[in-house]
Amino acid sequence: MTKKTISPALLPEPIQLDEHEKALITYIRSLSWEIVLEAGDGMLDQARESELIAFREYKRGNHTSSQGFEDRANMVRKLAELTGAANAEYRANMAAEDGDANDRKAI
Repeated sequence: MTKKTISPALLPEPIQLDEHEKALITYIRSLSWEIVLEAGDGMLDQARESELIAFREYKRGNHTSSQGFEDRANMVRKLAELTGAANAEYRANMAAEDGDANDRKAI
């Protein structure tokens, strides 16, 4: 069996973080899973609000504005997802809840 190697030129460069980005990552990692859950819920509430505005704008014929609010909703939803994924305690608790939900479905 031959071992495949990847050319170093094809590897992405390591990401460079400034002090603010490092502080944000450290802070998210330090939060309890409940706080991350609440923050995510708040972000998802805002995403839903943006979707409602997008719908209203679309009905008014403001399609460009509507698309902007839809894009905003998607970005905020992704931010909520990534914030949760950046916190190990949150991931562990959500995986446990998913397992419980799967157990309940099997009954």
